[in-house]
Amino acid sequence: MSEESTMPAIVSALVTLLLAWFGFKKSSQDANTKFQESLLSRIESLENDNEYLRKKNEELLSDNLQERQKQMELEQKIQQMEHEKLRMLDRIQDLEMKVKNLIDSRAS
Repeated sequence: MSEESTMPAIVSALVTLLLAWFGFKKSSQDANTKFQESLLSRIESLENDNEYLRKKNEELLSDNLQERQKQMELEQKIQQMEHEKLRMLDRIQDLEMKVKNLIDSRAS
């Protein structure tokens, strides 16, 4: 009689153990799946951030190139103005010499 009463207990224990093992395995798979989904989501988010930063970097590079172009144009204008200034100073000196020569020639 004791074998007959222990057999259902053993079967029940085995069934409970199997159900617990399947439950643990399912829970482990769910956790693994959630972890993988979380990683994939993070990777996608990082890719989106990377794309945004790449575009922003391209915009900043373009802005920088435009600013350098403007700076070069301004530097050329400054050089041109310096050249014009030197030409005007030369002309003023030339005119001063002519005026001095005229004054000297009239005085003699």
